[in-house]
Amino acid sequence: MFVPTGAAWFHLIIWLLKLGTKAPAQALGDVAELYINWMFGTFGHGPLTPKLLAWLHAWVVELEEDGSPGAPPRTYSGQFGYREGRGLTDKLRAAFLMFCDKAPDLAVDYLNRVRAHEHGRGIVSSIMKLRGTLAQAAPKELAALTAEGLIGRCQVAMR
Repeated sequence: MFVPTGAAWFHLIIWLLKLGTKAPAQALGDVAELYINWMFGTFGHGPLTPKLLAWLHAWVVELEEDGSPGAPPRTYSGQFGYREGRGLTDKLRAAFLMFCDKAPDLAVDYLNRVRAHEHGRGIVSSIMKLRGTLAQAAPKELAALTAEGLIGRCQVAMR
């Protein structure tokens, strides 16, 4: 497992945070990987974690809602291919869910978005398989999503 440590990595992350929406889509996977490894290295307790989670949240929401009405504006430049975007989305979602207890308001927002939009069962199923720290961050919203997911499956099975 690679864990970035030292001042150079910290300065790189600060520079990337300042770069903001100018990050190209092709670099997003590498930037996300750096953010994720940094959070793993600090066990999510570092002062940068809330800022990094805000970007992971923005990216996963954008990629999941891409093309849907009312989708948020992009926070990166360029485009992804379908395969690139899907793998990145799964990685972003898993990392966000692992540390979302450090930003409960973002966890609530994420679950409310998933519940409000007509997503494929894959997203809800993915959340059910890897809940991370959602139970601590957004217990009511997670319970509602779980109930809706289970009831929806039962209704489909009964048809």
